[in-house]
Amino acid sequence: SDAVATKPYEEAGILLADDELRREPLHLTVVGGKFDPAAQALFARANRSAGFYARVEWWDPAGNLLPNADVKYPTFPKAAGFVCTGLRCSSPAFEETEYGQRIKRLTAGN
Repeated sequence: SDAVATKPYEEAGILLADDELRREPLHLTVVGGKFDPAAQALFARANRSAGFYARVEWWDPAGNLLPNADVKYPTFPKAAGFVCTGLRCSSPAFEETEYGQRIKRLTAGN
């Protein structure tokens, strides 16, 4: 029957929801201009590395504030990427490969 065929998916959904309620999503933020190629590369890395439960944001200091501005990010002369988990944020990463490595290292085991 259809009810039996969907049962494993229903259980998986409950387990995923439980996991999401128990922890904060991975929070990846890029600070830099929307037309800056370095910021674009950092944002592309954030999107590739985010996984299924993440908050990925791009803040251009020349533009508007982030919609959910619960973290205050410093500005630098060049684009920077941050990884936030729980109540902490990483130091800035300025290169796309460095950012990817930092995301991987800080999220290992999550």
